[in-house]
Amino acid sequence: MNARQILEFWLDLDAKPDHEMLALVDALKQSGARQVIATNNEAQRAAYIAGEMGMEMRVGRIFASGTMGIAKPDPDYFTHITDQLGVGPDQMFFVDDLDKNVESARAAGWTAFHFTPETREALIERLRPGETK
Repeated sequence: MNARQILEFWLDLDAKPDHEMLALVDALKQSGARQVIATNNEAQRAAYIAGEMGMEMRVGRIFASGTMGIAKPDPDYFTHITDQLGVGPDQMFFVDDLDKNVESARAAGWTAFHFTPETREALIERLRPGETK
């Protein structure tokens, strides 16, 4: 196996899409919600997520620390994204599984949701298009 084949094997092995969440992302897109991905992945993994996993077709943009040169939970990470999108922090809803990232997003003025197995259904209910929040 050469280095490229090893990298592709690792990327494929680590790709574990959550089909219920992907359906929610698709429904939100259909409702007109603007969505982005904010990830601490390096550049090659982010490109895989965008292309091979098809996320570039589902969301408007992918912000990856590997290409940005800054990572969550650094407050500048969140500022960079709002600056790039041309929106205020009060227009952002952030979902992350790490509490330190959620707290940093909140400190940056974003609304943030700590995603865990226990909060999964609450997130689905909150984001389901057409539902009263």
